[in-house]
Parts: sequence; structure tokens; C-alpha cells
Amino acid sequence: MKKILSLICLLIFFMLPLSVSAISKNDILNYIDGQTVCDQESQNLYNSYRVVFSRMLAEKNLSDNDLENIMYNLKSAVDLLHQNNICKKQDLSNLASTTKEKIQNYLYDGAMIIYNAKPINPEIDSTGDNGIVFDSVNKTINIYQNGSLSDKVSLDTKKFNYVGNNKLVIKVLLFFTCILIIAFVLFLIIKKKHTSYKKMILDILVSLIALSSFFVINILLFNKQISFFLDVTSLLRISNNSTTKQIILNNEHEITSYPAYGDDYANLIIDNLNIKLPVAFGDNAEILTKSIGHSTTSYLPGEGGSIVYSGHNNKIFLYNLKDIKEGDLIKIETNYGKFTYQVKNIEIMAENDYGKLTIDQNQEKLILYTCYPFDNVLYNNQRFVVIADLIKSEWVN
Repeated sequence: MKKILSLICLLIFFMLPLSVSAISKNDILNYIDGQTVCDQESQNLYNSYRVVFSRMLAEKNLSDNDLENIMYNLKSAVDLLHQNNICKKQDLSNLASTTKEKIQNYLYDGAMIIYNAKPINPEIDSTGDNGIVFDSVNKTINIYQNGSLSDKVSLDTKKFNYVGNNKLVIKVLLFFTCILIIAFVLFLIIKKKHTSYKKMILDILVSLIALSSFFVINILLFNKQISFFLDVTSLLRISNNSTTKQIILNNEHEITSYPAYGDDYANLIIDNLNIKLPVAFGDNAEILTKSIGHSTTSYLPGEGGSIVYSGHNNKIFLYNLKDIKEGDLIKIETNYGKFTYQVKNIEIMAENDYGKLTIDQNQEKLILYTCYPFDNVLYNNQRFVVIADLIKSEWVN
């Protein structure tokens, strides 16, 4: 409940203008700079979703009437938030469901005005717009890229995508473990019974137990070798026809054309670890089979805020990241510039412990993470996180 209402509050505050008359996109964006919300976790979410909504505003052609309607919806929602003091814990449980529904509907209507507006760039297919829709029924933020639903973010939880390795191995291991347990239980049951087919059934069960034990033991003993084999074969799934998105900037080095979801737009380079990998805009499961993923709720290189990258920890991608040290350099190369970051901090964290990873809108830093431990074939519930500060920008003129 608290997270739902806090996120609603922070999304609304993002787009709250100073006044109804003569409001512009810059008025909206300037107003939210430096805004604070209920607590640090909500502030982190606020900064994250501010990025996505900023892109929506930048890409859409909104009339004065559109902006006034957005203002009306947001002001109505904010008035309800203030009237009910939702930032106070003791008031959260007492908020009427009808009031919550009104707040959600105001936010939904305001977001839909932006989503349905025509893109500024006429070259962008109007049927393939990017945008965000607040789903008041399922309590999710739906992120659309190129006309398709690319991601859903629950308002009840806050987490990055899981980037564990070798899910096929885990499935095979669980399958044979189940067969082993079932066969063993059946063996014990049939052994006590007297049937004409008892010997044949027991022989079959013993064979299943032996076969399952063989696979389970070998997967556990040789998981590194199996992982390496899967890493090599996974290369067959990586497309060699991937094209790099040419991102467009204006004279002030502001991005005016963002990459489409799934497009490669950069290379991630760590020379001393022999890492050079493509970076795609987005971080769903399909993207992570061929590229490093860029969380769409974080900034792009050169935009001045936190950049969040993730990738698998196998040998094709970020396995060598285990040897990184403070002071090492990480480079990101794009068509509009080259950016160098120096590692300041390395942390191992629980998969849901993201309170330390603040999306900072005022200081550019790179947050690169993968699953940990690196050689664990089973589910990895920890994250290996590298945080690096920007030390050099080389813009392409």
C-alpha cells in the first residue's frame, strides 16, 4: 500500500507545473528538479521514472490545451494526496479505496494525453510510439517501445531484472532431482507390496534412480564445464545483423532522438579485462541473450545522471568482471561521443537490496551489475555491483 501510493505521488509530482497558464514542457521539467518525496526509496523511484516521462515529453508534440488538461488532472490528484496526508504512515491504511481510485484515474488520464499525442519527429511511425501507461486495475506501470509492451513494473515492488545464467541447466537439474525423489519414494512403496510385476517395476525404478543420480551428480560436479559449453552454443543465438542506433543531439549536447527498445546504441569496453560488448536500450530476457542491457528508467551516457547496465555473468558477457578493481576504467562508445568512467566502489548485495543504488539526476555515474557468485550454476540471489564515476567526455562534433 505504501509503495503504491508513494509511487503515485512521485509520478504526479514529476509533472506538476507551476501554473495553469502558459505552461511549457520546460516549466514541467524545471519544476521537478530538486523535488523531494516521502522517503529515500520513493525518491530513488521518483528520479528513475522522471527519466522515462522526460523522454515522453521530449518526443511528443503537445498543444497548450494538452498541457492544461495534464495540469488539471495532476492538480486534482495532488489535491487529493494533500487532503489525505498519504506520506504519513498512520494515514495510509485509512485511505478509502474510492479515493485511491480517483487518484489513479487522474494520473492515468494525464499520462494518456502524452501517450496518445503525435511524435514530434515525423519520421517516427505513429503506430510505434514509445510511452508509459499507468494500469490502475493491475497496479503496474506499462512501458511501451515501438508500439509493443516491453516491460511491466509493479507498484508493489522495486527490483532490477534477474540476469542469472544457464537457466537450462537449472531446469534440467530440477527435472532429474524430481525424477530421483519420485522414483525413490515409489521404490520404497512397491518394495513392501506383493504383486506379480514387483521385480520388473523395481528394476525400472532402480534404473531411474541410477540415471537421475548420475545426471544430478554430474551437473553439480561439472557445472563450470557445462556452463562453458552453453556459453559457446549460445553464440549461435546472437544476431550478427544487429545495427547500432544513431542517436541525434542538438548543439547543446542534448539528446533529441532516443534509440528504440532493443536497439544496440553503444559499446561497453573494459580494456584490462578484455571486455568489449554491445549495449542495447532495454534489459528484458531476449535483449540480455545478445547484449548488455540498459535500464530504460536510467539516463543515457552524457545526459548527466545515473546509467544502469546489467548483463549475464557467463563467459560470453561479464564473467571477467569478477577481476575488476577500484580505479579501473570503463568506457562507453556511442555515435555521439566517448565517455570514460573510473571505478569507485564494488559491492556484493542481495538481489532486492537496491536502497544503495540511487538514480542520481545531478551526477553522472555508471552502475554495472551482474549475478553473483560467478561460478554458481544454481539460482544466484546476489548481485555483483560496480559503481563508476564519469571522468572524461569526448563529444563528436
